[in-house]
Amino acid sequence: IAAQVFDKQWYQRRVAITAGGQFLRIGLVSTESQSEREDLTRLLRFESDKEDSGVLISLDQYLDRAPDDQRHIYYLSAPSREIALASPYYENLAGHGYEVLFSYNKEDDVVLFKIETYKDKRLTSAEAANVKAKEKDGRNEEGEEPKLDKQSGSVLSSWMRNTLGKDTVKEVKLSDKHHSHPAVVVVENLTTLRRYLAMTPPEQKEASYKYLLHDNVTLELNPQHPIIRKLADMKDSHPEVAELIAAQVFDNALINADLVHDPRKMIPRLNKILESTLDSVEVSSSSKFQNE
Repeated sequence: IAAQVFDKQWYQRRVAITAGGQFLRIGLVSTESQSEREDLTRLLRFESDKEDSGVLISLDQYLDRAPDDQRHIYYLSAPSREIALASPYYENLAGHGYEVLFSYNKEDDVVLFKIETYKDKRLTSAEAANVKAKEKDGRNEEGEEPKLDKQSGSVLSSWMRNTLGKDTVKEVKLSDKHHSHPAVVVVENLTTLRRYLAMTPPEQKEASYKYLLHDNVTLELNPQHPIIRKLADMKDSHPEVAELIAAQVFDNALINADLVHDPRKMIPRLNKILESTLDSVEVSSSSKFQNE
């Protein structure tokens, strides 16, 4: 009976938070009173990577267990918990031990951006977090992937920018962040940019994405990822395939940042990559049979 009462109370609280959420967001965005905004912010609830799925916590609970010297409250907006946990932006923060709040409502991006601070701590999207991997002495730890050296990385970065086109990406460089993906994109004012693109009329979306992204997007390559390390060699040995892979790496990074207008445009390229992969497997298999 006690468990049933608890479950019922938990369900009623969750429904109340969900039902009133839209009014709460409107109040937070529209109020000009800092004290009123702080009172409303206190009512916000989010999932956390430190809690089980479905468990909601407040910003006060987040701050209670954060280190005293932590200056940011980190959050990530995503369609689901599964997608949030697989995000390179989340991985970078989790790898440094930071707790990350998850929001599954796109409107929260704007709301949290508007709030800016809570109890002198800045609300910071994981996508904008400037948390870098610690400097090492150049040696790889046991089990760690080898790293592309700076010179090879610089050559690859220049090649990728030329391959993708200067009208597509602002800059390509090696990343100093900790994550398991081949690359990420870094965009200034990402929340504002996404909001603007979402409000763009359908007939203007394609042109708007192309025009706005090339001036704002930096592609950061993970020097430890096998795809990036192999791409550094492949650009010379198999340039046509390398160009396809470079474009797909960039689009995958844009998808992780929710900056792809129509993913169907990738299908012809993906088919070419699959065809190339099958051709190489076929050649390897034929060589094996001939040797036998």
